[in-house]
Amino acid sequence: MTARYRTVSTRLLGFTGEVVVDNPGSAAVDGWTVVVTLAEGGSLTDVSGAEHRRDGQVVTFTGPPVPPGRSRTFTFAVRDVDQLTRAPEDCSMGDDPCAGL
Repeated sequence: MTARYRTVSTRLLGFTGEVVVDNPGSAAVDGWTVVVTLAEGGSLTDVSGAEHRRDGQVVTFTGPPVPPGRSRTFTFAVRDVDQLTRAPEDCSMGDDPCAGL
């Protein structure tokens, strides 16, 4: 399993991020977890395509099974007091960083 991050849109006080979770393997994966760390002052305002749990600035996203050779995509919107914040501070799946960040 791998994860790729990209910022899909920005606005004056925030951004919308997208993470694609890929299963390049030959067997389905029953579920996945991606951990995103928001900048200090950032708040999650919307999530689509995943369940989430927040603990301070750390947001843990989980999702449904991923068939072999397929992917799942989720998006999240962040409001941030810093006008220059355009991405999370960190994104990882297990011990591996998300590509693109």
